[in-house]
Amino acid sequence: MLGERARVAGNYRRQRLHEVLSNYEMVKEIRGVGLLNGIEFTAPRKISLRIPFEAFMKIHPGMFGQVLVMRLFRDKGMLTKICGNNFMVLKAAPPLVVEDQNLDAFVEAVGT
Repeated sequence: MLGERARVAGNYRRQRLHEVLSNYEMVKEIRGVGLLNGIEFTAPRKISLRIPFEAFMKIHPGMFGQVLVMRLFRDKGMLTKICGNNFMVLKAAPPLVVEDQNLDAFVEAVGT
């Protein structure tokens, strides 16, 4: 029963992430299994975004991801992390008892 809940909730969350993030040029891919989800980012094409992005990368390759993690935690109280072997992937894994409004709140927080 919990496995089914993870599958359904994870599919719902990925569908909502696709809806909200599809127009962002830095979002490369949204993937996951069950409630374990990853959002992979890529370097922006637009020069106004590329300059600050490259500055972050020169400071540290994981700086961009850490800024996302810190913003989500500080501003929204959401615990996420960047992937250890790919600093451009934001990982989020809520508990199995998560409710749909919490999943929606995460999607909205990532989309702003």
